[in-house]
Amino acid sequence: MKYATAILIFTRTAEAEIRHKNFIDGGSSKSNTKIVRTLIQQTVCTASKTLSPVFTIDETQQIGETFGEKFANSFQILFDQGFEKVIAIGNDCPDLTAETLKKTIAELQRKQVVVGPSKDEGMYLIGLSKKGFSFEDFSNLPWQKKGLLSEFIRQTEIANQSILLLSELIDLDNFNDVKRFIRKGKISGYFKKLLLQLILFLTRFFQTSYFSILSSFCREMLVLRGPPTAKFSV
Repeated sequence: MKYATAILIFTRTAEAEIRHKNFIDGGSSKSNTKIVRTLIQQTVCTASKTLSPVFTIDETQQIGETFGEKFANSFQILFDQGFEKVIAIGNDCPDLTAETLKKTIAELQRKQVVVGPSKDEGMYLIGLSKKGFSFEDFSNLPWQKKGLLSEFIRQTEIANQSILLLSELIDLDNFNDVKRFIRKGKISGYFKKLLLQLILFLTRFFQTSYFSILSSFCREMLVLRGPPTAKFSV
């Protein structure tokens, strides 16, 4: 196989995601769906810049009863296709860059595990090697619960696998996360489109405080370019 490493985007479709996450308090399902679609598009585009094979596995393709089983099976699918390394990311970390993914690809030649810790004590990125992958251990981690990161690190150490921790980033699960991300003032690429949607919504419904936070660094960002379209599947 030409490529030893695959990038797995483990996600839900936008329509399914908004049943679990609300990025704009009081916003319509249409507005939230647009936000999720923008996040997914950015994630696909970012992953594609690495030139590694990219596979999107959403709820229509996932196999298993629990989140852990679905996630573990998604890794297993790619390992079974012959990839020696798999890097899994979600759709909710707009600060994730192609450079970070390229670094992860390189580090997986030296380390068995690479992890990107998120601000909520979860993980926005998991890079694993086929030789060290345990379906049972991985699927039984406390997914979507507090303590996930520390338990994952503990299991990695027990298995005597080498691990590298990347820089901590924010992933977006709710409106508070979005506000925290906006206040950072660090915005990249065509994520402008999402911010414009937020500006329009907040101007209409909140009038003042949130809009002032946004407008101070977004006034010059209203000329938008649509994200490139890309479709990947297993």
